[in-house]
Amino acid sequence: MIFANNKCILFALVCALAAPTYAAPTLSPREKYEQCEKLPYRDQEQQYLLKNQQINSFDEATGLIRQGDFVTAQRALIFSLEKMKASCDINQYELADELRALTWLLEKDKRYAEVQQLFENALPLAGYHNFEKSFLTSAAKYAWLAEKPDDTLRLIKQMIFGETGEKLSPVLWHLDEKNRLLFWRVANMYYPISHSRKWLLVDVDPAQNRGYTTWITYILYPGGRIRFLGKYSEEDKNKSMLSPGEEKVTTPTMDSQLLPDFPVEKSQQRKALKKEQQGLVATWEIRQGDWLMNIEAELNESENQAALKSIADLFTHIKWDNPPKLYQLQTMRSIENELQHLWLSARNAPVENWNKARLIARKGLQIAAYPAEYQKFYAIAGIADYRNGNYAEAWQTLEKARAQLPYTRDGWNDKEILLYAALSAIRCGNEKEGYERLAEYIQTAEVIDSPRQWRVNTALRVITETNDRGLSFPLLTARTIIDYAGEDLLLYHVNDSAESYYVEILPPDTAPKAHILQRLKVAKEQAKEIQFRKTLLAIPGNQVKATQWAFKKSDALRDYTSPDEGVYWFIPWQGKTLAVFARTYDRKIPDAEKGEEFVRELLAANVSGVK
Repeated sequence: MIFANNKCILFALVCALAAPTYAAPTLSPREKYEQCEKLPYRDQEQQYLLKNQQINSFDEATGLIRQGDFVTAQRALIFSLEKMKASCDINQYELADELRALTWLLEKDKRYAEVQQLFENALPLAGYHNFEKSFLTSAAKYAWLAEKPDDTLRLIKQMIFGETGEKLSPVLWHLDEKNRLLFWRVANMYYPISHSRKWLLVDVDPAQNRGYTTWITYILYPGGRIRFLGKYSEEDKNKSMLSPGEEKVTTPTMDSQLLPDFPVEKSQQRKALKKEQQGLVATWEIRQGDWLMNIEAELNESENQAALKSIADLFTHIKWDNPPKLYQLQTMRSIENELQHLWLSARNAPVENWNKARLIARKGLQIAAYPAEYQKFYAIAGIADYRNGNYAEAWQTLEKARAQLPYTRDGWNDKEILLYAALSAIRCGNEKEGYERLAEYIQTAEVIDSPRQWRVNTALRVITETNDRGLSFPLLTARTIIDYAGEDLLLYHVNDSAESYYVEILPPDTAPKAHILQRLKVAKEQAKEIQFRKTLLAIPGNQVKATQWAFKKSDALRDYTSPDEGVYWFIPWQGKTLAVFARTYDRKIPDAEKGEEFVRELLAANVSGVK
């Protein structure tokens, strides 16, 4: 008992020495990780002690909160956060829990400015997009509650336009900082940012095309939130924006006429108010021309009158005049239908299909308004130009498509855009930019499946093994591009074709016949059922000679589990053996001449060992 009391006294003294506020860390999580990776073992032991101090301090703080000792609990939480900042083991979920507990303590005394600073100081430790956005939103909320409008605007701007935001397209969105308005250009709609102690914009989730919904979210004072869900609808003008299940609204618990009107004609809106388990839910459905807006407000029943006044004030600050029509003679849906029949997703889609698609894409660009629409039509036009050998035009058009990538989450073939942009740039002489785009493509398409073995060197235009004397292979040959890099295995794909080739890195003493049998999953005693033919292949200008091994199964061995015929090339190289063979589908016999052409291209492209 005496020991326990002394322990509490000692802990209180330690907390008293802690800083009264939590200071921002100087290193990002990545920088901290790199620093920690270099620590000697004795410092790693120190890190273990820091982690234990952090966890124990947080546990002690939660106990003190339950006991009602809020002052000591606050100091314990700050002490815990300081230990976390110094630690190499930063768990963002633990960080969020500690911030939540400390926020609760500070908010009890209306110390909103301190909570704002608390979340801003925690931003360098956030590490992930969702935590960064959450911390920024909280910082903005408490700056708003502290009645600091300049800080509120700064933080909201950082949240919706910064690195943690949803990447709002400048074509569609503009922040008027002077008037504190967010302009949604495509809908001709103005949203206010904040109003002291009434409402605050906290989230923007933009639509990528006219088939998706844009979400705008506000928090209300003294409690609750309201969301605006807007989208463009070319058809079904008489259909409700709500889903069939949502249309069955229960009998309102209050007169919906008590809800404020949205600033449009009464004939263009429907209102409803119902009671849910968590409180009151108010809804508005607005229709202007081809535009649909669904508004949903969640209110605390005890504070609904104040919240409704905040909503009424918010509505008076929203401007939505003359929402535009986004199509003329042809709808976007009809243009999309024209494209569906051309099967552009097939790698070997004929050039004629791409030429038809380019004409359709030009029509689409005339009415495009959203990032995904611009991205798709510019991409189609650019790839069509590439397929026709117009590389300079393709490069310019595909760069326009690539410019939309930050504003789309699931746009049209982002990997293909980067690939064809890279190839177009290289073909028209912009090799530096082209290989940079190619590196982007390799990263986006996750071509490298074994990063411990492979890395890209754009300066040398190769993919190379990471060890000191590893092999390097070309990113491109005359006809092919690297498509996969796994453990001791590469795959090259012939662009605009289903043709592809494996390059396998083997020990120098590999027996070709035994390796082929292993690949075919044929037992040694069945080897007599396979005919082999061996041919030397000389490469002009290259001292290395490849050996071609052709095989053909007997009728007795044809089991439909592996190719019946095929060709392998074995190449001694830099103390290793390269095995090259075609990737086959449906047991199709690979073209030996095309395979030989690839081997020549591979070696002509200067496969080399890194010295």
